[in-house]
Amino acid sequence: ALADALRLPGVPHVMECFDISNISTTHVVASMVCFRDGVPDKNNYRRYRVRTVEGQDDFASMAEVVRRRYSRVLLQIS
Repeated sequence: ALADALRLPGVPHVMECFDISNISTTHVVASMVCFRDGVPDKNNYRRYRVRTVEGQDDFASMAEVVRRRYSRVLLQIS
């Protein structure tokens, strides 16, 4: 169903899911969980402190964390 909804050629084998948490207005953190073939891959869970976003802006916080995550991935594979 997910592969069809996203028009993927097959079932995704790896999924990374992000969440933003605001602890008061000054401490914004994010977490990433990873699933491989539908099973939690806890060795690849990550936590992030949001550094560049002022206040509670979940969209900007998500953009920062996703950019940081996949910038690192691209550096590791090159």
